[in-house]
Amino acid sequence: MKSKQSKATVVAAATRIESRVLFGIETSFTADYLDTLARLGIAVAAGILTSPPRWSLRGIPVVLHPEEISPLLLELPVLLCGIPPKLREAEHRHASSLGFKRFISLVDPTAIVSHGIHAGKGLYINANSTLGAEVELDDFVTVNRAASVGHHTVLEEFSTVGPGANLASQCKIGKRVMIGAGAVLAPNVKVGEGATVAAGAVVFREVEAGVTVVGNPARVARPGKDDAVTASP
Repeated sequence: MKSKQSKATVVAAATRIESRVLFGIETSFTADYLDTLARLGIAVAAGILTSPPRWSLRGIPVVLHPEEISPLLLELPVLLCGIPPKLREAEHRHASSLGFKRFISLVDPTAIVSHGIHAGKGLYINANSTLGAEVELDDFVTVNRAASVGHHTVLEEFSTVGPGANLASQCKIGKRVMIGAGAVLAPNVKVGEGATVAAGAVVFREVEAGVTVVGNPARVARPGKDDAVTASP
C-alpha cells in the first residue's frame, strides 16, 4: 500500500529545482554567482576548487578537489566561475575532461533581457545588466553587473563584458575578447578575436585581433607606458 503524501509535499517535489555545481571557485567572482543563485532560490550542491582560493569561500556548502568528484555530481548542471576569457575557456576544458557535460546558463532576475535574443550555453548575465533586442550571445559569454549591450550586437564565444560597460547597437565582438569595466563602444564597432578593451576606454573604430586599446578615444596600448592599465572585470 502506497503511503499518502500531503499536497504541499507533492507540489514541493514537482517544483524542486536542481542544485548547481560551481567549478573554479578559487576566484572571488564566485560570490556573484552565489548572489544570483540565492535570488533565484537555487541551491549549490558543491564547489570545485582547482587552485588555492583567493577569497573566503563563504557560502559554499561543500568544497571538493577534482579527484573527489563523484559520478552523481557529474550529472548535475555546472557553472564556470572564471571571469577572464582565457581562464573560463581553460575551466571548460578541465571540467569537460573530468566528465561534466551539463554546462548551463545563469541569468540574474534583476537583468533586463529583451525577447528574441539568441543565446548559447554556459552564459552568465549578472545583476542589473541590459540586453537589447536581437542580441546574439555565443557559448560561455559573461555580461557583468550593470553592463548594457545594444540591439543586434554579437558577442562570440568566451567573451566578457565588464561591469558598467556600454556596448551600443550592432557591435561585433570576437572570441575571447575582454571588455573592461566602464568601457564604451560606439555603434557598429568591431573588436577582433582575443583583443582587450581596457577599463574606461571609449572606442569609435575597429579594434584589431589580439591588441589592447586604452584611453578616450581608444588607442593601441604602448608597451612599457600603458602596462598599468587593466581591463578590470
